[in-house]
Amino acid sequence: MNPPLQPLAPAQRLAWLVNHSLLRCKRSEPAGHFLKGSDYAITTETARIQFKERRARRDGITEPVTFTGHELLVRLKDEKGNWHRCLPNPTATHELIHDFAFLVQHFHIPDVPDIAKATPKQFAAMKRRLKMLES
Repeated sequence: MNPPLQPLAPAQRLAWLVNHSLLRCKRSEPAGHFLKGSDYAITTETARIQFKERRARRDGITEPVTFTGHELLVRLKDEKGNWHRCLPNPTATHELIHDFAFLVQHFHIPDVPDIAKATPKQFAAMKRRLKMLES
């Protein structure tokens, strides 16, 4: 994956979790599945999604629409060995299913170096070149 053009917020850095196998808990979870300061195994994959909803047409009539696609799925192994699933917008409610806000609130999301940090020499050269073009 190419480095981002600018620093990313924790929620945006979730896409780069594919490069990691552990996450450190920063805030214990009330049910005791995850404890502050502990590292937890993670896996990532792309999950196929499909959902239906009703949308209004221009003429005001609503009709059913089916959306299909793929989204990131993050799995976390808790203290008891159970695998929790984290999705952007989970449709099911269960103690082992969470949204991405849960990840950001309870775990340290690793920094992703932006292009200036990942390639400092090339970035500085491009900045100099841009300055030359300005004059």
